[in-house]
Amino acid sequence: MAAHLHTTPINGGGAGSSAVPRTRPDEISTTKLLERADESIARTISKIEDSIESIVMTDTSKLAAADDAKDTTHDHDHNHAQSTNDSQYAHLLNDPELKPILKSLNDTSIFNDQTIASLPRWSQVEDLYGASGPKIYGLETCQTYRDNVPLADRKASVAGMFNSGTNLLSTLLAENCFINPSEKELTRRKAMVNHAMQWQVPWGKHFPARFRNNNTATRFQNVQAHNVLPVVTMRDPYTWMVSMCRQNYNARFEHAVVGSCPNIIPYPSDIASHPRFGKMKYIPVNVKYTSTVLQHHDALPLLWNEWYREYYNDLHTYPRLIVRLEDLVFRGEETIQQVCDCVGGTTMMTGGDFRHMQDIANQNAGIEIGQSVHHGLFRSIVKYGNATYRGMEYPNFQLQAARDLLDAEMMDAFGYKHVPMSP
Repeated sequence: MAAHLHTTPINGGGAGSSAVPRTRPDEISTTKLLERADESIARTISKIEDSIESIVMTDTSKLAAADDAKDTTHDHDHNHAQSTNDSQYAHLLNDPELKPILKSLNDTSIFNDQTIASLPRWSQVEDLYGASGPKIYGLETCQTYRDNVPLADRKASVAGMFNSGTNLLSTLLAENCFINPSEKELTRRKAMVNHAMQWQVPWGKHFPARFRNNNTATRFQNVQAHNVLPVVTMRDPYTWMVSMCRQNYNARFEHAVVGSCPNIIPYPSDIASHPRFGKMKYIPVNVKYTSTVLQHHDALPLLWNEWYREYYNDLHTYPRLIVRLEDLVFRGEETIQQVCDCVGGTTMMTGGDFRHMQDIANQNAGIEIGQSVHHGLFRSIVKYGNATYRGMEYPNFQLQAARDLLDAEMMDAFGYKHVPMSP
């Protein structure tokens, strides 16, 4: 089921050019409203809002300004709280099941008995994503990149599908990797902007790879595509589809009833709202990349397949890397080190430690544990280290559809397992 690219204006009336119709308020029955109120899964997931795409500010200079503006008293109180917790929970740093996770968090001020109990154990993380370290696709192209691009021209630039962690990657690179850093940059990294680590590829971070040579994003007109090392974020398709239900960005697909998404196969409520779905095997997805470019996919898993397959297949055409969001969360230091080595950069760590992102840049409340934890990295660790979370929104018939449609080769290459069926 190949993707079809339409270049006619979306509102121009051409074939494939009309926007997907939305559900009208009068199409939602009282029964459906009651279903919304009764969806315990939806209520649970709403407390674990999918905010990885927003957990960091993409503008490093804003982060620096925010750090410099912190109130001295607040810093003192925070340091005192962390010092107290360091002592109270120091013994956990010797627990092999918690040590790697606590090292990533690097902020014991948020810890209490409830938050510690909420953390996954390292054996759970390894069971989900493998025990052999990060899965980085394309490392064999790094030497070619370094041989052909002068050091001063090199740029590591981020790409990825919606909800795949592109903002997280761009900030981790900007905070930890530098091309030929000056002495000032080594000693006062907060005072500069890292222009070699770019928040998106010049053809647009969410655009498919085919746009590499025929699209230029605003303010990137002077960046040559051959000087760019694309670093592409990929996410577990099961959690990614759930995120697309919550924030679909420019992807349009019908999912009117809360608790009935991902709807790879139409639910009865989908068919009741839109009878045409009764004649379709899958719910189609249309992605609006520009005012004139609309791309059709026959189902949500096929959007994942077809978007990533373009970068996956381009291995021998130009150097590029594909990294997993889950490795940025659980193995951030090792992942960024390998990406930085690929581009020929130098990693810089504050006080010798990897600088991960702790804070969240939006207004979502997160997991309601202890004293109102607003901690993006903590929330991501709890979500993505939980095998149950991966399948919470999927009845068996939707799981079977995902198995039937997801690209088996890429699933295996990136170590993603299918969610087990319920008994």
